[in-house]
Amino acid sequence: MAKKKNLSPEDEQFLKEYQGAPSQSPTLQTVKIEVKCKNENQKKFLTLIEEKEIVLSSGSAGCGKTYLSCLKALLLLKKYPDKYRKIVLVKSVTTLEDEEIGFLKGGLDEKMAPFVYSFFSNFEKIIPKSLVKNLRDAGQIEIMPVAYCRGINFDNCIV
Repeated sequence: MAKKKNLSPEDEQFLKEYQGAPSQSPTLQTVKIEVKCKNENQKKFLTLIEEKEIVLSSGSAGCGKTYLSCLKALLLLKKYPDKYRKIVLVKSVTTLEDEEIGFLKGGLDEKMAPFVYSFFSNFEKIIPKSLVKNLRDAGQIEIMPVAYCRGINFDNCIV
């Protein structure tokens, strides 16, 4: 039978602290999400998302549609964890002429990556990149091509 190695007092203290230490990775509940609207239309847009079940938006490029949508989705997921279970990113797949996403290597997530880059880029402006990855790995952020949405139930989801 193997003999137990005697540890120095310093090593024992380190092990006690290490084993009892909480995870250092941030969670959606621990990270601070700041809301900064540049104008009244952006404030109105965020208010509408909070108040209405369905909100459609249009505007010129760069006016904040995607950023504010990502921001509000994270805020809702954080504020109402019992009400919302995940964020579903639904995106149409617009390819070049005579191409389909089948030509891209990998599974659905890898094939959709170029089309949903703007979402993840904005999520990473709001919360740490590691937390975005953790939310994806936990299934709290999901990617769905619009063509696959037929017959799917989005109960308790932010779409």
